[in-house]
Amino acid sequence: MTYCVALKLNAGLVLLSDTRTNAGLDNIATYRKMFFFENPGERVIAIMTAGSLSVTQTTISRLGEAIDDPEATERSSIMRCPTMLGVADIVGETLLTLARAAEAEGRCDEAALWQAVEARLRPREP
Repeated sequence: MTYCVALKLNAGLVLLSDTRTNAGLDNIATYRKMFFFENPGERVIAIMTAGSLSVTQTTISRLGEAIDDPEATERSSIMRCPTMLGVADIVGETLLTLARAAEAEGRCDEAALWQAVEARLRPREP
């Protein structure tokens, strides 16, 4: 079981996640489950993961690849996306694509991602 906690304080957000994982009674290890993507002065995106390590780690890797892609767009990169909803859509679509691929292979890999965003994003058009 993974634990992720977010606290909203007057000074900002506090995010906590555990790092333990196990694949049986005697196979306990630690893996990073909180990831940060930052463009100083513009945005910080924190993503906390739970569930299947293969799905969550591949999702984080794909999000990172999209950030580094010189042809990335507002619809493909969380660092170019103009809204928090758009960031959530990109993260969710990436996770869903990988979960469906696992399901098509007969695996039941469950995963969840939580995100927190601090950003100076483009204001909505009236």
